[in-house]
Amino acid sequence: MFQNKKKLVSLLVFATVAVAAFAIVLSTNANQNKDTADSRSEAQSSSKVSVSNDSKFDGYTNQNSSNGWWLNDTTYKAGNLRFDFEDSEVITGTDNSKILVMHAKMSNVSQKNIDSVVIYSDTIWAKQKSNNQEVNLQNVDAKLPKDSPAFQEAKNFRKQLLPGQSTEVVLNFELVNDGPITVHFAGAADGLELGQKTLTIQK
Repeated sequence: MFQNKKKLVSLLVFATVAVAAFAIVLSTNANQNKDTADSRSEAQSSSKVSVSNDSKFDGYTNQNSSNGWWLNDTTYKAGNLRFDFEDSEVITGTDNSKILVMHAKMSNVSQKNIDSVVIYSDTIWAKQKSNNQEVNLQNVDAKLPKDSPAFQEAKNFRKQLLPGQSTEVVLNFELVNDGPITVHFAGAADGLELGQKTLTIQK
């Protein structure tokens, strides 16, 4: 009888260990599936955007002009400000819209403080073709996810910049389709277009 009890205890211990091991396996698989889903979600929320070499200059060169406004492949000089462009991407907005985000370093190249910057839509604007017509794209700071770097960088336009100081910013536009985007840049206070850059979404 004593031996039977020992066997029963051994069976109970074995069963307990087996159940615990099975639970660990289930938990591990669940975590792996969650990580995979999260990775897929992140991959779907952002796609790289390539910048084509199609840059048009209307009456200006890509050197310093007399009024201090100029544009080349990587830099936009807008009077007291200089924008050095970095990566561009498409992110998903809070309402599932698709938003073009152009990261840039904005520098105060003047000798005075700049309290805030208004860049849309007289200075920089963007368009896409839809149904064979040019559509003006909207700046949508309010739709940027609050946990994204773009959200904080968009707020940096309202940040005070001392002479020589720089901050990271983003230009953002809500897309109407997956077609090419033309981003237009004004030259000086006359509002005439300095040039444009065409961005193509990589699929």
